[in-house]
Order: sequence, then C-alpha cells, then structure tokens
Amino acid sequence: MRLLLPIAVLLSLLALVLAAEKNVKMVSREEMDQLAKEADDQITFLTPETFAPAVEKGVWLVFYGARWCKYCKRLTPRWLKLQRKVADVKPDDFSVAKVDCTDESDFCSKNHVEAYPTIYLYNKGKLVEEYTGEVDSKSLIRYALDKAEYFAAMEMYRRSKNRHEEL
Repeated sequence: MRLLLPIAVLLSLLALVLAAEKNVKMVSREEMDQLAKEADDQITFLTPETFAPAVEKGVWLVFYGARWCKYCKRLTPRWLKLQRKVADVKPDDFSVAKVDCTDESDFCSKNHVEAYPTIYLYNKGKLVEEYTGEVDSKSLIRYALDKAEYFAAMEMYRRSKNRHEEL
C-alpha cells in the first residue's frame, strides 16, 4: 500500500511529461541554426551607434544575445514573431529590437548584460526592468502588449495632467 502512492505519483508525472512533449516540436541543431539565421535577417538590430538615439524615443524591448548561444538561437525566431506582432498592433511609441553581443561584447557589458539571452525594457532611454518571464512567443507578446498599454496610459495621464495645469 505504501508503494502504490509514490508509484501513482510518478506515473502521473510521467504522463504529464509525455503529454507536454507532444506539444513541443523538436528540431535539430542544424534546423535551429537555420531558423535563427533566417529570423536574424529580418529582425531590427541596434548597434552602439544607433542604440541611444533610438531608445531615447518611446519604449523599447531589447533582446541582448549572441549568435553562438543555443538559448539565443531558440529565442530568435520567437523574437521575430514578437516584432511582427508589435508591428501589426502598432502600439504608440513601442519598439522591439535585438543587440548582437557577439560583435558588441563591450557595449553589452556596459549595458549590464551578464548572461545570454537578456531582455531589458527601456522607457525614454532609461532602463526600466529586466524581463524574467517565460520566453515562449505567447508570454513575450503578452508582456510586450501589456507594457505598451501601460506606458501609453502613463503618457496620456502625463499629457492630461500637463493640460490641466496649463488651465
């Protein structure tokens, strides 16, 4: 009797793992490399020269990654999906970009990037927070749209407050 409960729990866990694996598409390293490369060809990149002028305007969600990092390779196609979703929705003053730390390691270090991938949210040039949520497409899109809505509401409030003070 004592053994039945632990065995039942283990079997339940195994069933959950197997069910979860059915929903996850497994790809080879070569396929992942190709998907990441194709996504990188379409993603908006920021460089040390373009970073400050861009990020000073509005809200930016920035993915710091390295081409050699397998986790970054997995995230890159999802990042492209996020970028496309944000472009479709067109939230006011909200943008998505990537920084390639393979070529810009000093710049990434200066921006407090200690591991890959790192995702930071900026508002008007200032670091607001690090994204620490799940890196699946749905979670990233939800986070981005929630932040876009939040900062748009804050900007509307600021403008209405300024108009009220002028009266």
